Amino acid sequence: MKNRINLDFMLINFPAPQGKISNKDMMGGFGQMYEGGKDTSKIPTIDMAYVAGESQKEGLKFSVIDGLVENLLFNQILLRILENNPKYLFIRTSTSSFDWDISLIDKISLKFKGDIFLFGPHVEQNREEVMGFKGIRGIVTSEPEKTIPEIFLKGLNKTKGIWYKKSLNLVRNLDRKLIVDLDKISFPAWEYFPYTEYKSGPHIRDIQPFVTMLTSRGCPYSCIYCPYPLGQGKKFRGRSAKNVVDEFVMLKERYGVKAVLLRDPVFSFDQKRAEEICNGLIQKKINVSWRCETRIDCLSEKLVKLMAKAGCIGINIGLESFSIEVLRNLKTRPKKHMSLKKLVRLCRKVDLELYLFFIIGLPRESKKSMLKTIKMVRRLGVRFSQFTISTPYPNTKLKSWAEENNFIIDGSKNKITGYECMMRNERMGPETITSLYKYANFSSSLGAYNVLRRIKERGLLQIVREFVKILISFQLFLRVLFKSEEK
Repeated sequence: MKNRINLDFMLINFPAPQGKISNKDMMGGFGQMYEGGKDTSKIPTIDMAYVAGESQKEGLKFSVIDGLVENLLFNQILLRILENNPKYLFIRTSTSSFDWDISLIDKISLKFKGDIFLFGPHVEQNREEVMGFKGIRGIVTSEPEKTIPEIFLKGLNKTKGIWYKKSLNLVRNLDRKLIVDLDKISFPAWEYFPYTEYKSGPHIRDIQPFVTMLTSRGCPYSCIYCPYPLGQGKKFRGRSAKNVVDEFVMLKERYGVKAVLLRDPVFSFDQKRAEEICNGLIQKKINVSWRCETRIDCLSEKLVKLMAKAGCIGINIGLESFSIEVLRNLKTRPKKHMSLKKLVRLCRKVDLELYLFFIIGLPRESKKSMLKTIKMVRRLGVRFSQFTISTPYPNTKLKSWAEENNFIIDGSKNKITGYECMMRNERMGPETITSLYKYANFSSSLGAYNVLRRIKERGLLQIVREFVKILISFQLFLRVLFKSEEK
């Protein structure tokens, strides 16, 4: 007698290997996996939550396993799958976790007799490779929110945006176009997720409960190193201000959310829309803290002040380098340093934290130009800055450039984290890049403004701590200074 199918499907985000954290929503959905001691942030994978919202609206029976925060062993995951006996498993994977996820799927497929589908930007960009694995029945090749529920409403053969195996054949259904009207997507159904367990880390000042939100998708700038346009497209697609504000209201009233991390590539690309969102939050008296990512040339003094008034506590901005040569080579508009200094002063005035991102090892970058960037970051005195290592994400122009020049050192998927050196450039080898990375992240917060601020906040003992940090930073600097470029 056949087992009764209790659920239509299960949504699964596998836990990372022991001692590691896998934030699959980072880097445009291509994910990051790193040692747990490096960063304790646990960011929900937003596309899973949107799939849950759409599936709930359609009346489908499903459940969720989020291994990011659920401390489940493999046998516990397998037991939950077999107990629920779903028809389908939809597993969210990422570039850095892909090999690990496949190893777990191989074990599950020995016991589970239903169909296993994978989804996520990594799957979209590597379709043929992913379909080659034995335990996988199919993949979602598009945005999953509408696609996954449609499988149950129309059947596999009539659902756009999927590939699947039928007997010995590979069926490639037509691609589904990107969703233009994002207001038509249901709000995330966070009740299916352990949302009170997500941790924002420095992103939202450790405020809980916190979740994420997408008010827009797509990035028109298409920098050569960035994976966002691959997963979301190049066209900016913004939700209406009313729709965004309504979601904030829902998050506060239904879930008691106190903080939101906006995952938009460029939140204020449409500055008028951003102003309308801020005005709506102020009028509704939402009182929820939030943080966003954008560009300097998509901000004005008026908008920054309005954002702070509307609950924004931080802005993330990718500057990548202060070298004009590097920025021009990337085909991106160089940011004016005076504009940045003005923004730093303004953010201090309205108590808004700036988080600046830089990349070490981009094309044309040298040790000299990178040391100059690090020095300028210290002088700016921003509270947070992060240096990552230039990483050849799948199908980016940066990866093509690195492959053409034979600069790839290690192409392993699990190295694609932003924290490990996978490639060199024309002027620096892996040892120099790694040394600069360590020096930059250690010393960037040692500018006079930040040191004095910490001493004022924490007292005399902090003076000793700061002195030790300065000595260590100087030691790291000497290692970088006398290291050859390894041409």
